[in-house]
Amino acid sequence: MDKQNLRKIYSRNQIIAATFFGGAFVAIYLIAQNFITFRNKVAAKKTIIIGLVGSLIIPVVIFLIPDKLVNSIPSALFSFIPVFISYSIVSNYQSKNIEEYLKNGYLQASSLGVFGKTLISFLINVIIIIIIIVIGTQNFNTIDNEYLTKYCNSIYKESAILINQKYVTEDSICFIFRRIENKGSSPNQIYDVLNLKHDYLAKIRSSRNSLVPFTDNSLRYDLVSYILDNQTTSLSSLQIKEILQLEEDYLKLTY
Repeated sequence: MDKQNLRKIYSRNQIIAATFFGGAFVAIYLIAQNFITFRNKVAAKKTIIIGLVGSLIIPVVIFLIPDKLVNSIPSALFSFIPVFISYSIVSNYQSKNIEEYLKNGYLQASSLGVFGKTLISFLINVIIIIIIIVIGTQNFNTIDNEYLTKYCNSIYKESAILINQKYVTEDSICFIFRRIENKGSSPNQIYDVLNLKHDYLAKIRSSRNSLVPFTDNSLRYDLVSYILDNQTTSLSSLQIKEILQLEEDYLKLTY
């Protein structure tokens, strides 16, 4: 059979480069295709199943990690995790076969084709990150501001916090409001601060999960400055800090 017409091989360098720029999905595809070429369909199937499960779980786990811990981890580490895993798999299970196949006249796959697959994988990663961010912040984005004052005055029961021990957005706002209402702050202002905090943290997490560094200049300074520049009200930095500190007090009661 003419080797020119057979399935082409993806080299280790192609797989590593594609993984760095495109993430885990392109790595899964390229590694699995090599296993199929090597007539090892069992390994290809395991690569697809384990790879997809891990690729979907890891971003969710990262999103659920406490913010202080996430912020202590270098952002570059998140990008190199799939690269390291891909390198290990190819080096241990495919390198010898790749070299042997190329020596026997099999062709290496087109780098242009690898680039196209890398781009598709990158877009899939971006979509997944957006979905996670939307799910993680939908509780804030769906709150009706006019509803907050009524909730704090008639529904909110502080004694229920210790019983439920669960974060409820409305309860966090009312918890803070009860402690600063004599200073002129409203539930809507508190909502604005907390909403901007979640927006800020979501962008930070998006940057850490993305293979491309986040370029938004608004993330180059601290949380309080971000809220000051993006708030729809007119709170001072001291008021914002007080609201954030009171939310920390609320969090201690819920976890």
